[in-house]
Amino acid sequence: MGVCRSAIDGAFLLLLAMGGWLMGGGCRPAASPQGASDASPMRKPTGLFEDVTERVGIAFRHTNGSREKYLFLQTLGGGCAFLDYDGDGFQDVLLVTCGDFPRQQPQQNVFLYRNLGNGTFKEVTRGSGLDRDCQYAQGVAVGDYDNDGRPDVFITAYGGCFLFRNETQNAQPVFRDVTQQAGVGDTDQGTRWASSAAFGDYNNDGWLDLYVCHYAVWSPQIDKLCPVPGRRFTLCNPTVYEADADRLYRNEGNGRFTDVTHRAGIHRARGRGLALAWLDYNQDGWQDIYIANDMNPNILFRNNRDGTFTDVAPLAGAAYGADGMALSGMGVAVADYDNSGRESLFVTNLNGQLYSLFHNDDGQQFSYATETAGLRLPTFAYSGFGTAFLDYDRDGWRDLVAGNGHVNPEIDQYMPGVTYKEPKGLYHNQRDGTFRDLSPQSGDMTRPRSTRGLAVGDYDNDGRIDVLCVNRNDRAELFRNISPDKNNYLTIRLVGRTANRDGVGTKVWVTAGGLRQFAEARSNASYGSSHDPRLHFGLGKANRVERLELKWLSGRRDVYTDLAPNQFIVCTEGRGYAVERWHVGDS
Repeated sequence: MGVCRSAIDGAFLLLLAMGGWLMGGGCRPAASPQGASDASPMRKPTGLFEDVTERVGIAFRHTNGSREKYLFLQTLGGGCAFLDYDGDGFQDVLLVTCGDFPRQQPQQNVFLYRNLGNGTFKEVTRGSGLDRDCQYAQGVAVGDYDNDGRPDVFITAYGGCFLFRNETQNAQPVFRDVTQQAGVGDTDQGTRWASSAAFGDYNNDGWLDLYVCHYAVWSPQIDKLCPVPGRRFTLCNPTVYEADADRLYRNEGNGRFTDVTHRAGIHRARGRGLALAWLDYNQDGWQDIYIANDMNPNILFRNNRDGTFTDVAPLAGAAYGADGMALSGMGVAVADYDNSGRESLFVTNLNGQLYSLFHNDDGQQFSYATETAGLRLPTFAYSGFGTAFLDYDRDGWRDLVAGNGHVNPEIDQYMPGVTYKEPKGLYHNQRDGTFRDLSPQSGDMTRPRSTRGLAVGDYDNDGRIDVLCVNRNDRAELFRNISPDKNNYLTIRLVGRTANRDGVGTKVWVTAGGLRQFAEARSNASYGSSHDPRLHFGLGKANRVERLELKWLSGRRDVYTDLAPNQFIVCTEGRGYAVERWHVGDS
């Protein structure tokens, strides 16, 4: 252990000197052999998660385009989402690939799989309205921007963004491209690189607004390669490209959005934005925004409640790593992992930097908690993108999952011990503010991949949270949760009436078995991805939910008592709750 720690510290210093992207080192946990690339339906599953991708009918494969010249643009992109686009109670799957760059001919790069409700999926992209070229697509955000009860889809891309409205034609759901009329094409300032996006209601008017992250100012004409000492040229550190400003669109409630980036003060903070999440970190009833930036300080936009925002990340302690340096922020997860009643932040970074856990101490200040939480050694050797908190074993304490994979496909040719493809990370919440690395016991998630997008959700409605991933130049993966726990749960779908229809920003407290849990409703986070929007609470052995509290962004508070566990319920603002009609129970 002493030798390993010494090697890690030495590699870390070298990493800082070289700029981060090309370097790695230290002692990394041994990855399982790649062997067969897919899970066989004939073998007996082991571990906590089982790869069921092929068995359930998902045949998507991501591609980043031509290999003749590997461009900086081709290191990123590839998102995924859970969404119930047809309203049948089962989460469908949407997957995003980049495609060729530059395009020689139009290519479809958004793929929709309908959940058939029997544990399998059917691809239904053709004729859905999503079967079109969305430029060099990067990620996806899902939200009901027009409050009609149907989830809409926003695609980020290099070369312009796309908004698809979910409509009904001939009794079938279809998506219509409304980008131009909505005013969110993101093409008015030339070709920009939009990475991630998220819906939130920053002015509490009941309509979902849209925040779009922009990465670097880049074009093929300024693409650069940098020398590797004693070797050859390879991808450069992102700092050779100028950081870009993000964009905030206000929803006018009439199908159109207004660009309020300057009016809101968003333009004052520039960074290479890769991931974001809406959250009310200070619990004042107004949604704030957190952005993970690559080699720029992370941003925490405090909502000033007057239509403007102020970046308070440096003062709040959520901008830098432990040494006060900007890191390679690539993915974001938000949750109340210690059941303190306040949501904390988790950010994935490049290998050698550690992943950042920012503990929300008092609703104003965050403390860097990576090392005290036991996440130093488990995360040091990896590069992470998509990530999420999830209570995989339903014990009432939120665990962590991270999709890993280096940005440089050639890294293993000149950096011993560092690989492009990496196993995913699974970290179990020990209920004392620390996490235990359970990655080796995770099952099929140990197979090395270069993962980008990651979303969590309960695709088979069995009360257990599953994991969906998009991998660079590889097939997608759907991991079914097969944890042997016998714990109980409660899953909640929200329907706003005065508040936005999705209930985004609603604060929810669940009290059961002497434990009070808290969560804020959101779906867009991770990296270029959207989670199952339903709120999932593990209840441990509790056989009743003593109290369920909801505080909507409208200010209304609903309280329910004495609920049965192991249910999927829908809570409608001001109108009570009901058990979902399709509920199939725990498996």
